[in-house]
Amino acid sequence: MGRIFKYLAIVAGALLALIIVAGIAFSLFFDPNDFRDKIQAGVKESTGRDLVIEGDIELSVFPWLALDVGRTSFGNAPGFGDEPMARFEKAKLSVKLLPMLLRREVSIGNAELQSLQVNLSVDSGGRGNWEGLAEGGEEAPAEETPDEADTSLAVSVSSINVSDAEFAYADARTGDRYTIKNANLKTGKVAAGMGVSIEGGLSFDLQPNGMSGDVDIESNVMFDPDAGTMAFDNLQISGFVEGVMDAPVTWGIKTNAHVGGEAVALNDIVLLLDDTKFTGAMKIPRGADGAFEVDLVADALDLNRYMVPAAEEDAQASEEAVPVEIPLDLIRALNARGSLKLGSVTLGGLLFENVDLGMNSANGKMRLHPISADMFDGSYKGDVRIDASGSTAVLSVNETLAGVSLASLAGAMFEKENLTGQINGNFKLTGRGDDTAQMQKTLNGTMSFELLDGAWEGVDLWYELRRARALLKQEAAPEPSDPPRTRFSSVKATGVVTNGVFQNDDFLAEMPFMQVNGRGSVDIPAATVDYRLSARVLSKPEFATDVSDEELGDLTKTVIPVRISGPLSDPGIKPDVEDMLKQRVEEEIKDRLFDKLLGGDEEPAAEGEEAEEEKDPEDALKDKLKDLLKR
Repeated sequence: MGRIFKYLAIVAGALLALIIVAGIAFSLFFDPNDFRDKIQAGVKESTGRDLVIEGDIELSVFPWLALDVGRTSFGNAPGFGDEPMARFEKAKLSVKLLPMLLRREVSIGNAELQSLQVNLSVDSGGRGNWEGLAEGGEEAPAEETPDEADTSLAVSVSSINVSDAEFAYADARTGDRYTIKNANLKTGKVAAGMGVSIEGGLSFDLQPNGMSGDVDIESNVMFDPDAGTMAFDNLQISGFVEGVMDAPVTWGIKTNAHVGGEAVALNDIVLLLDDTKFTGAMKIPRGADGAFEVDLVADALDLNRYMVPAAEEDAQASEEAVPVEIPLDLIRALNARGSLKLGSVTLGGLLFENVDLGMNSANGKMRLHPISADMFDGSYKGDVRIDASGSTAVLSVNETLAGVSLASLAGAMFEKENLTGQINGNFKLTGRGDDTAQMQKTLNGTMSFELLDGAWEGVDLWYELRRARALLKQEAAPEPSDPPRTRFSSVKATGVVTNGVFQNDDFLAEMPFMQVNGRGSVDIPAATVDYRLSARVLSKPEFATDVSDEELGDLTKTVIPVRISGPLSDPGIKPDVEDMLKQRVEEEIKDRLFDKLLGGDEEPAAEGEEAEEEKDPEDALKDKLKDLLKR
């Protein structure tokens, strides 16, 4: 037996030596460049395109069957210019020869591709420059193999290295042009049942959208061909984008991803968006019927960073707010549910803290509920629904404010510091339209609010009442207070909203020395207010030291009309002098009438005549009325 193994070893060594000698001889006497013209002619015949191999073709046999091709270009289709459809500077591929011959193992070495450029174009007629490439030649019939034959091959690749690649797409119909540059991809060993390490990056430019940026990626990928799944362990993607917002946006994500048949699951997410950090999980559907699921928690998000500022000339030309279009197509297509919790959110001058947002959207109907947040020392709760299933969107809101600081709210919304105190309110409204302007004009529902323990800065209602009285009495105006301020204990109002106009018939303001009530309206689309109120002074204010008894008597015995009107952000509040004049005339007429009826114009009794017994005023008035009726 030993002698047999010895002979077999000699034969195997001889065969190996023969293969080595044959490989060396092949390398010395065979030049693949001699076949350059035949290769180019064959491609021309099968595709109608020119294949130009400018660089050298190198071929080696042992121990690797290796092919190395220099600069090569593949021509474009007729009508698409002289720019090649594809080209590269160098391509290299090698395969170990002995494992392939002896063990049916395809062991590929380092696969390299340098400076690949691919140009895809669509002309004005909608024809792509890649069309027709798959039409050349007839498909060869598959060879039948016995069922019991095992034709599987074990394939592995040491690494794949694509460097400095570029891809371009241009559509003459739309003017769109998309470019990917500096694309690089490097992998570790690729083999069945093994994880593959990948790293790479690219730069992109999207026109005419004006969007550009960079993307880098790194991960370890595991393939399961039998289950049809992929797993990305420690997936890290980062980059920046320009052209979407006013400032560049930097972002990055670190997660473990599983690509299944129905969805891509992202677990253990750490997402960085500029200065905001999100953590949680997401599920992205792969099919049209799947639902997007999200469960994220973030620290602080500044939405002002992502809002494009209005042009200065537009702001000067018009002070009207630009309507915001409702994204109907997005809502109709969105199938999503989940929750988002944020430590704080800044929007304009509004600061929301401890934000909790739930969302459920399907079949064109979106609901944001629950919504809760702390804001300006108080709280907000809401339930917002948008129904975009019809031709026009329908908005429904049920919102509540509790204990919110008026000073902070007015400063954030109107850039004014003229109100202090707290506000409580409830707003149940519906509206229809494709943008916020249409929604405001069709608002219907109910509103109620209450202002507590505050002041209206810049307005001194007590001074205005005294000034109006002085005007009627033709007296000198009193000295104004400094600073002007009207304190209130509470201001309450409830009412109905019809077509964007809030009608309030139970306005009531309680002040330390005065009560104001009445009715009015707020035009929400126009942001204007118009109220006609009645003020009654109940007592002398503690701060009023220079008020005479006569002046105080005039103010306390009279109901004083007050008018509030103007822009909602800064309305004017003053006594209605016109109504006061009407009231004075009416009172004088009444006084004269009563004097007439009570005998105020009768001559006094003559001297020596006995005066009639004085009658009760009520009895005298009745007698006069009887006399009038007899006439």
